Amino acid sequence: MAKKKRSYAELDHILGRHYRDNSYCGLIAVCLATNASPGKVKRYVEKFAKHWRLRPHGRGTPYEVISLALKRFGKEHDFNWDLFGYTGRTLNSVHKELAREYPNDTFHVYVKGHVACIREGILEDWTARKASRRKVTHVNRIINRTS
Repeated sequence: MAKKKRSYAELDHILGRHYRDNSYCGLIAVCLATNASPGKVKRYVEKFAKHWRLRPHGRGTPYEVISLALKRFGKEHDFNWDLFGYTGRTLNSVHKELAREYPNDTFHVYVKGHVACIREGILEDWTARKASRRKVTHVNRIINRTS
């Protein structure tokens, strides 16, 4: 059975209303990159993070947990890709450039305290409704897991 490709708005509704969570941008970014169910991603992240006390309910998801969740659902960060050319630029300018240069790829764009997902040239995030001027700390390209 094919995985359902959900939008940011659908995932926001599911995690906010049904699971009564907040600060779940990392969970949404993993769901968008892997097309996994938000319930499965949330359950995995909370099970792992509870043991290490990394993500109390409603407190956000650290980078390390996002990376492990991606691996669990068959994806990973591409560390061979040049990700330093975007540091310090605004989220809006990085989105426009990545959409133009890599229209079929998926990226996680990190700003202070937040992560956004660019999937197939579309910024899937609440910041897409307005031109975000937040400064990018780093960008990761998402690829299929090799092993």
